[in-house]
Amino acid sequence: MGFFKRNGGQGVTEATRAAGSGLAAVLPENPKPWYRTAHLIQLNLILLVPLMSSASVGYDGKS
Repeated sequence: MGFFKRNGGQGVTEATRAAGSGLAAVLPENPKPWYRTAHLIQLNLILLVPLMSSASVGYDGKS
């Protein structure tokens, strides 16, 4: 897709395309995707508990 091919698409990193040049300048360089990073997998597994409980009971569910 040609949405992000400015300046011929050369020298534009994935972080720059996703976050913009200002934010990408301060983000750390991380060669691994999120699903191969241990702390992000742990965070997502922990967040499954509130997701499942809110889906089963409802946000304002009453007993």
